[in-house]
Amino acid sequence: MPKRLSQYGARDVFLAEKQVNASDLEQWKALDEAKRESYAAKAREIRENAALKYEEWYNSVDGKDLRKMNGMLAGAGLWKLFNPESENPESESKPPRPVLPFVRFFLELRSENPGIRIHDLSKVASAAWKELSSERKKEYTEAFQAEFKAWKENEALRKQEQEPRNKSKREKGQ
Repeated sequence: MPKRLSQYGARDVFLAEKQVNASDLEQWKALDEAKRESYAAKAREIRENAALKYEEWYNSVDGKDLRKMNGMLAGAGLWKLFNPESENPESESKPPRPVLPFVRFFLELRSENPGIRIHDLSKVASAAWKELSSERKKEYTEAFQAEFKAWKENEALRKQEQEPRNKSKREKGQ
C-alpha cells in the first residue's frame, strides 16, 4: 500500500480495487457521493482493522525489543513505533502553553492584515515591537505572565492526576 494504513483513504481503496494509476483519476472524479461513501466506509474499516492489529502486536512486544526497534528506525530516519494509547486525544488532553508577548503582538497584527505574506509581516512586526512603548509591552508581558501562572497550576494538577495512572502502567510492564 502506498501510505501508512492509518492514512488510508477512500480514494486509495478505489485505486487499489480498480487497479488504476494515481495519474488516471478521472474515474474517481466521475463517481457520485454514494459510491464515494462506500469507498470511505471501506477505508474506515481498513484503518480500524489496522489499528486493532497494531495495538494487539504492540501489546505483545517486549519493551526492550520495542526500544531496540525504535532505535534502529530512528537511526534510519524512519517513523518510530508508537503506543496506540498515547495517540488517543482524550487520554492526552494537554492544554497548550500560553503565547509569548511578541507572538501575541504578531498574531494581532496578522489578524488585522490578513493579506500580507508572513515573511513581510514578520519584518513589520519586528520593527513595530522595537518601537512599541514600554507600557504597551508591559501589557503584553503581564497578560502572558497571568496566563502562564494559570497554565502552570493546571499543568501541576494534570500531572498529579496522571501520576497514579502512570504508576499502574509501569507496574504492568514489570
